[in-house]
Amino acid sequence: MPIGTFAIVLLAAFAHAGWNLASKFKRGDTILFVGAYTFGSAILCAPLALWFAAAGIQSITPALIGASAVSAALHAGYSLALQAGYDRAAFGVVYPVARGSGPLLSMGSRWRCWASGSGGRPPSAGCSWSAGSSSSPVTLGRCAGAMYDAVCCGA
Repeated sequence: MPIGTFAIVLLAAFAHAGWNLASKFKRGDTILFVGAYTFGSAILCAPLALWFAAAGIQSITPALIGASAVSAALHAGYSLALQAGYDRAAFGVVYPVARGSGPLLSMGSRWRCWASGSGGRPPSAGCSWSAGSSSSPVTLGRCAGAMYDAVCCGA
């Protein structure tokens, strides 16, 4: 792995852990906190999404808008559940469970897709084992990969 890539991954890991620490020790209204960082994330990501659309890398289709809305709703629910967990339990308990639940649920949906959607064979090239659609450089989040695979594989 190139050193620049490694540095970005390491920075992202520290930023993510730092955000979770801030989330654990927040003061005030949980819904306001979740709303503020969700809105901030959307503002930061909007220019990139618009650039992808303008460059022809990713067209904005009704299916993409629908998947984005579903992904946003799932992430809002996850964020509120995470905040409830942080309000009730120790960081050392909630953080590893929260970090492990996404990949576990994602792999569960992929195994279901593999077993039921393709006659027991591994998914076709159109079905991605990664955290997003293999046909799109835009990752809608952990849940989007599972939704894409379910639609792609007919699960």
